[in-house]
Amino acid sequence: MLGQFPESINKAIIESMDIHSEMASKILSNELIAKGFAGLMFDVLMRGMGGDRV
Repeated sequence: MLGQFPESINKAIIESMDIHSEMASKILSNELIAKGFAGLMFDVLMRGMGGDRV
């Protein structure tokens, strides 16, 4: 019923692994970037919970 969809999703995940690994390395190796990323993620979470931090 899903046809090629599961395989397509797996391919997309595998292809994105390099990008995510590269992004994680940049965030973990630079304290300023890590703090900025943490702030961004906090804002995203607060918006999702109906908060108004931003």
